[in-house]
Amino acid sequence: MQIDPVLSKVMDIVMTGKCENNDLELKPYIIQHHELLVQTGCLLWRRRMIIPPALCKSVLKRLHVGHCGMVRMKEIAKSYFWWSGVDGQIEEKPIYI
Repeated sequence: MQIDPVLSKVMDIVMTGKCENNDLELKPYIIQHHELLVQTGCLLWRRRMIIPPALCKSVLKRLHVGHCGMVRMKEIAKSYFWWSGVDGQIEEKPIYI
C-alpha cells in the first residue's frame, strides 16, 4: 500500500482521523472514510481488502480463472475485495483473459 500514492494518502487519513483533503482521486474513499481501517499495513473497507490500482488486473485475472459467470464473480469479489470501479471492470473484462 505504501507504494500507491492515493492509497497512502487514504491510509494517512484513516490513521490520523483528519479528512480535510479535497483531492478528486480520494473521493471514492473519503465518502466511506468512517468505514475504513488499517490493519497490519492493509487498508480495509469493512472486512474487504482495498486493492491498489496496480494489482487490480491481476486480481481480475484470478477471479476469471473459476469461470463462474459475471454475477457470481461480482459476489466473490465483493466478499473479499474492493476498488473503485470493480463492478464495471468485471463487466468489461473478457472471460478469456
